[in-house]
Amino acid sequence: MAKVRDVMSADVETIPVGSTLGTALEVMWRRDIGSVPVVDLRGHVVGIITDRDVALASYLRDEKPSHIRVSSSMSGNVATCGPDETLSAAEDRMRHAQVRRLPVVDALGTPIGMLTLSDLVRGPDHPGEVSGALLQTLRAIAQPRDLGL
Repeated sequence: MAKVRDVMSADVETIPVGSTLGTALEVMWRRDIGSVPVVDLRGHVVGIITDRDVALASYLRDEKPSHIRVSSSMSGNVATCGPDETLSAAEDRMRHAQVRRLPVVDALGTPIGMLTLSDLVRGPDHPGEVSGALLQTLRAIAQPRDLGL
């Protein structure tokens, strides 16, 4: 059975929790990615910031991204996975958390990669397993979240 390490992007770049959204945008632009893991002073994942988070925060506050701290706009309590987990376990976590990407962390919580839906789609074939499971994951992620409004 395929593992997360078999398909993840191993070249992950992070930003410190005290950074600005402008710094996050610089990383996203340079790397052509839509999200960046946020780390604390020990290098452990404490959040994730997406291009959508940046756009909404900038618009709603009517401020430049360079004036807004990542910590005020990031998603905390991030779902992660380990490199030796099966793809189906990681996909299940994506489904339940309704996320399109998971930071891959080592035993200490330090990011060593990213696993995205794109990685799963491009990953090794699992006859009769991935296509149905991946479709369920996409359906779960696409469901509107209850925002409690």
